Amino acid sequence: MRYDSGHSIGPELSGGPDRRAAGRFLNGCEKLRLLNSRVLRNVLFSMGITLLAARFRFGPCLADNYLMNIMNYSRKLAWLAAVPALLGAGEAGRVTVGVKAGVPITDAFNVARGTDASYFTNTKRYLVGPTFEVRLPARFSVEVDGLYKRVGYQYDARNPFVYSKTVANSWEFPLLGKFEILPGPVRPFVDAGASLRHLSGVRQVRQTIAGASFSQVEFNNAAEFNKRNDVGLVFGFGVAFKLGPVRISPELRYTRWGGENLRDPVSSLLRTNRNQGDFLLGFTF
Repeated sequence: MRYDSGHSIGPELSGGPDRRAAGRFLNGCEKLRLLNSRVLRNVLFSMGITLLAARFRFGPCLADNYLMNIMNYSRKLAWLAAVPALLGAGEAGRVTVGVKAGVPITDAFNVARGTDASYFTNTKRYLVGPTFEVRLPARFSVEVDGLYKRVGYQYDARNPFVYSKTVANSWEFPLLGKFEILPGPVRPFVDAGASLRHLSGVRQVRQTIAGASFSQVEFNNAAEFNKRNDVGLVFGFGVAFKLGPVRISPELRYTRWGGENLRDPVSSLLRTNRNQGDFLLGFTF
């Protein structure tokens, strides 16, 4: 701006470093606004798919509890959506959200038969949950998942006859660093990181027959319960490719857990499997 006298009181609006800095600031704000809008839309879409699947499989009560857990978890990760937009540009800084589903390759428990007692595993062959990924420069990215599966086991004993059935909800939250080995339409990748496992909803029904008497008792815990939380190391590999607007990522993943959530306190006929293998299929937007 100038007075009629021609004296300058500020930078020229037609160019100069101040104008370029202002342009970069406004461009960053616009990117942040568009990114937040896209992230919100994709989060709602993926959570809607996951909730519908949970309602179909478990009924409305457990499905609503599942949604509340995911919403609480998502709020803790919301800051990830803002940082990349301020960093800048292109593929780096992009945030994608979606759903992961898969099949456990290994059983959740190692079981054995004893002289008078035996355990049998009863783990459901599925896992499902939301996934978040932040793209970084040089084909690196950071991924956070929230994976749910239903685990369980049965116990049989003689003299007296005792039968029990135990079920629990297993929640896993892996935080992974990923690297795409090659660019192009089909991108092989490797990932590694750490995972937190949380056990909830432990419930056991025990039936006992002694002589002519029969009893059935339900517990909100189990005699084999050891601890609720555990931490493990995660390694995986897979490929990623796009099909229209959807990015599909089949992956094999291995987790080595640090401890055991459930184990037989008497004869070690039941132990949590510390070596876990999963096949996962990711759909992100």
